[in-house]
Amino acid sequence: MTSKNTNKAVREDSRIIDLYVKTSDNYQLATSHFIPSVPVKGIILVASATAVKRQYYYHFAKFLASQGYVTVCFDYRGIGGSLYDNIKFLKANIRDWGEKDLNTMINWSKVTYPLQSLHLVCHSIGGQLLALSKDNYKADSILHCSVQSGYWTLWKEFLTWINNNN
Repeated sequence: MTSKNTNKAVREDSRIIDLYVKTSDNYQLATSHFIPSVPVKGIILVASATAVKRQYYYHFAKFLASQGYVTVCFDYRGIGGSLYDNIKFLKANIRDWGEKDLNTMINWSKVTYPLQSLHLVCHSIGGQLLALSKDNYKADSILHCSVQSGYWTLWKEFLTWINNNN
């Protein structure tokens, strides 16, 4: 017996466009854009978790596109398609992901789709990086998913480990 997908809410005819977006310091970020075949309702930018390649979010992005949202996934510098050399030679840090990469993608989205609302889906560290983006106020809405608190007292085990290993 074979099962048949009867979910009529998901359309598979959205287009995927891969392109590079240049940051303020001329780093090229690999991005994937899911363009709906139905009228556009807005833009969704996915700020990914630590070291998670943009392809991880493809099924989610396809679903969002089927609902009318242009969905943009990107790799932070040093991750996936945005890694151009051996990672040990990369001169970047998590601050760069928020201040440069995420900030660039927010602005790129607003410039590319000026008449559309911008919605952010921030997974894990993506939610914390949002605080480093000086243009985070340009988002019309933000959804945080599994974003941990960065408050240092909640990380007592980590601090104990650091103190015991230095």
